[in-house]
Amino acid sequence: MNNVKINCLIACCICLLLLLLACKQERQQSDNTVIDLSDRIRMNPVKASTLIEDCRYILLETTDESLIAIPSRVIPVQDGFIVMDAYLRKIFYFDTDGKFIHCIGSRGQGPGEYNSITSIDVSDRDRLLYILDGFGRQIFVYTFDNKFVRYIKVDFGVMGMMKTSWGFILWKSPQLFLKQETPELTTTDEDGNAFHILQYRKVDSEHIPQMIIAGGGLQKNNDTYYYNPPFQDTIYTVQMDTIVPVYVLPKGRFSGISFEDFETLEKGKDALTNGLMLSYFSLLNNRRLFLTCRRSNQEEVYLYDMDSGKLSGISEIVNDVDNSYNFRPRWVYQNQWVEVTNAYDIMKETSTLPAALKDLKDDDNPVIRISTLK
Repeated sequence: MNNVKINCLIACCICLLLLLLACKQERQQSDNTVIDLSDRIRMNPVKASTLIEDCRYILLETTDESLIAIPSRVIPVQDGFIVMDAYLRKIFYFDTDGKFIHCIGSRGQGPGEYNSITSIDVSDRDRLLYILDGFGRQIFVYTFDNKFVRYIKVDFGVMGMMKTSWGFILWKSPQLFLKQETPELTTTDEDGNAFHILQYRKVDSEHIPQMIIAGGGLQKNNDTYYYNPPFQDTIYTVQMDTIVPVYVLPKGRFSGISFEDFETLEKGKDALTNGLMLSYFSLLNNRRLFLTCRRSNQEEVYLYDMDSGKLSGISEIVNDVDNSYNFRPRWVYQNQWVEVTNAYDIMKETSTLPAALKDLKDDDNPVIRISTLK
């Protein structure tokens, strides 16, 4: 009799455990924000003052050694800025006032030298810079003082890299023309050893034009890591052993693009013309989601307010903060929105320069504008 009671008790506990797991799984699956972009939304100008408290400008020092061609990434650190120029394949280091300190790393074939710059990230606490050389299949580690520390081997085809508390997140480009499943998103330890393969990609066509592979990638905000797979309608958070959907863009115009659409170049052109693809996103103070999408060669920008659930289309962000040039920001760090533009464009677009730019010349280095978000 006691055995029967014990067996019944065990069975009840198992059922309860399964019920709790099912509820947890259902809660995880439904614990995301759905942003419906299936209907066309009217695009309107947005005043910068509705998003931004104030802004300041950093003029980057122009010297023979610090000339920047195309700033493709800017990372604020405690005592300055790390500026990546993928065109020149150089990394510049400026202090908080914009004074040039030195370049970090160098291009070449020798020890500690990289061939290309695919992506960069930093550990501000440890004062370390990480440079991904996707073609060389390595991550180079330097100190902010330009001392080479070591290199880390990675798989061929890695196009995105992000430093995390446990190691790295590596994102493989979908340009791998293999008729098989290949790892697309992987977490690794500090030495590049894989922890978990979080997502696979199966490519069935050998004719996907490389020119149209765009969108997707990794973003970081307040030590939370985000991943947007190309040709998918979901933004995930990335943890060491799992990815969790947090923002879902349901089937609508986004469903117009898939890998199968690019079996031929003509189909690819048609898909880009009729479909909308998420190419970039950023979180503003964890209260607003800024979505940049692409249709053919045109960008469509949306702002989603998490408090109200309102979705707005943005034709431009008009600068009514100081009436300088309009905002085209991209990078968000903590509660600051960072953008970089060259001096010539500022002078061309601005009738009255702010006091911080009164000595600006059109042949100067790029200017960093840092905006504090509301």
